[in-house]
Amino acid sequence: NGKITSGNPVFPGWYADPEAALFGNQYWIYPTYSAKYDEQVFFDVFSSPALVHWTKYSKILDTSNVKWAKRAGWAPAIIEKRKKYFFLIY
Repeated sequence: NGKITSGNPVFPGWYADPEAALFGNQYWIYPTYSAKYDEQVFFDVFSSPALVHWTKYSKILDTSNVKWAKRAGWAPAIIEKRKKYFFLIY
């Protein structure tokens, strides 16, 4: 049929717990990096204007920069309020 799709998985890598959001005309996915517990210490983010081709933003947050985080972080969520973005992790 000639229709282009992103396929499954949507982007390469080992990720879980994706949070999806639409900000303006851009789709964003905030997943957990799946690895051994001591290696789940950073978050990558992906964006796409049409859910087909994805741009990866590597290590947007590392738990070493979060005072209360001991090591791993997972299940991210993102919210926007008054033009500010809040990134939540567990």
